Amino acid sequence: MKTLTLVVLLSLTITVAHSTFNAEKPLMPELVDNQANFFAEMFNDIQGSPNAKKSRSRRLSCGFKILQKIAGYCGELTSETGVDIASICCRSECSEEFIKRSVCPEML
Repeated sequence: MKTLTLVVLLSLTITVAHSTFNAEKPLMPELVDNQANFFAEMFNDIQGSPNAKKSRSRRLSCGFKILQKIAGYCGELTSETGVDIASICCRSECSEEFIKRSVCPEML
């Protein structure tokens, strides 16, 4: 009788542990991967209109690139010229001379 009770308790413990382990696995991971790949391909083909307003993330990365250019051309940013260089240079490419003239005219 003790052996039968021990076997029943052991099988019950194994069943509970197995069901808990399976519940933690994601359901059909290959379907999740296929769905993610489908959406990635779908959004890859979408291109914004050239006249559309730039998204905040695109403007933010542009502003950071402009700051890097300015730091390379002018060194430390100490002058306050009142020119919104990021707005100008994120719409169209600015030359090194324009940036120096706008931000650090003493470097010319």
